[in-house]
Formats: sequence, C-alpha cells, structure tokens
Amino acid sequence: MGVCCTFCGARKVLLCAQSTPSCIHYTVGMSQMRVEPADRSWTVTKIVSIVVAILTAGYMLPWRLAAVRDVRHWGVFWINLLLGWTIIGWIVALVMSLRAQRQIVTRV
Repeated sequence: MGVCCTFCGARKVLLCAQSTPSCIHYTVGMSQMRVEPADRSWTVTKIVSIVVAILTAGYMLPWRLAAVRDVRHWGVFWINLLLGWTIIGWIVALVMSLRAQRQIVTRV
C-alpha cells in the first residue's frame, strides 16, 4: 500500500494528521497525490506587504506621538488622517504633535 506522508509514514489514510496547512497528502489505491494551493505568494509580494505595514505605521506616527505626550491629539489625528498623504500635511501634524505641553500651575 502507498505511504501517505514522509512526516509520519502512515499507510492507507485519507488525510495525514501531520501534513502542513499548505500541503495535504492523500493516498488513493497505490498512488499518492499531493494537493497544494493554486496561488502561491511570491517573495516580492511578502516583502512589499512588510514595507506597506511599516509605512502605514509611520503614517500615523504624529498622532501616536501626540497621544503619548498628552498633547491635544484629536486635532493632530484629523490633520494627519485627512492631509497626511501630502508631505506638508504630515509635517504639520508632526510639528503639532511635538509642540509644548500645556502646563497647569497648582499651589502646594
């Protein structure tokens, strides 16, 4: 009889329990079949997806800085969201997020 998988060596099974999600092994009679995904992502696609994720995180950087620094951050959020795609809008949002924090003087 055919061997299902090189991982476990099981015989006469419909589906190997240890096969990877991207590759399923079947045994039909004496022949062995391997089912793979039709569309494999390329390395370039994977690299581009990582770069896009990093750039997306960088796009909202001014708002994150404003929120962490306790500066009025909702104005920075809207400027960054609506005008951040222009370089000037992103720089304006960054400058707004780096402005001085409001100080309150209290008596001790």
